[in-house]
Amino acid sequence: MEYTSMLEEKVESLEKERDDLLEQLKKMNEYRKEEKAILMEEIYKKDKTIEELQDTLRDSEETIRNIHREFATYKTKSEEKARQDKSLTDANLSQLSLSEKSFVKGETRFRGNICISACEPSGKYIILENTSGAKDEDISGFQIEQYVDNHPILKYDLPLIILRVGKSIKIYARNGGGRHAPPASIIANEISCWGQGDCVETVLTNTDGHNVARHEQTRGYK
Repeated sequence: MEYTSMLEEKVESLEKERDDLLEQLKKMNEYRKEEKAILMEEIYKKDKTIEELQDTLRDSEETIRNIHREFATYKTKSEEKARQDKSLTDANLSQLSLSEKSFVKGETRFRGNICISACEPSGKYIILENTSGAKDEDISGFQIEQYVDNHPILKYDLPLIILRVGKSIKIYARNGGGRHAPPASIIANEISCWGQGDCVETVLTNTDGHNVARHEQTRGYK
């Protein structure tokens, strides 16, 4: 009887120990699941951060490429403008030295109502005139091209301009000494000086690319 009682106590003790172990195992499994979930969340966040950094890096690289392209374009335009200014300045100096011994003859031709009525010999301004007696002319976006001794030297796109019946507009170069007073006159800030030389040809082209007016200016010597 006593032996049986001892066995029962032993079994009861083992069962309790088993239950305790099972409870511990259950808690450990739950803890492991929580740890795994936390770890997966951290991995997800790190992956997300890496993706965002990669996107930022790509955007930065594209921005850098755009800056390089813009700088290259600006440099090219600046160098071209410097060459143009030098060419026109040299021509202006030459013009000053020869002005007392030379004379200028101009000839204008045009199709339609707009003509190039004058090109100031020292490159200060160009005059466009509406010869129509009944119709205003929209010359917005027309382009002025100039050639000196058959070499193209400059192009200028006209801004918004409505040339009224019988009126003219004087387009000053930046260094031409004029003032911006539309519709009578404007300043072409992109042009430091209009073309000068022994043979200067000025062409006006409309927005369709057709030449509508031409002015040829030649210099003779006494």
